[in-house]
Amino acid sequence: MSEEKKPQLKRELAVEWSNEPTHFISFYATPDAVEDVKQFGRITLFSDAPNLYHLVVDGRYDFQEVLEYLKNY
Repeated sequence: MSEEKKPQLKRELAVEWSNEPTHFISFYATPDAVEDVKQFGRITLFSDAPNLYHLVVDGRYDFQEVLEYLKNY
């Protein structure tokens, strides 16, 4: 397949999955985007997928506000 037809990255951050009761958000992101959102809680890199991160939102932040921020990043 030629390089011209290869899909290109459209966003720096995309939410994969979230669970409000556990304050958990899974998302794909570039390193720059991760730096921008790390203030919202504990972020870990998922070992089996490149650029997939898990965020446990700090209880001092409103979960829905953080989730919306990430979705609109």
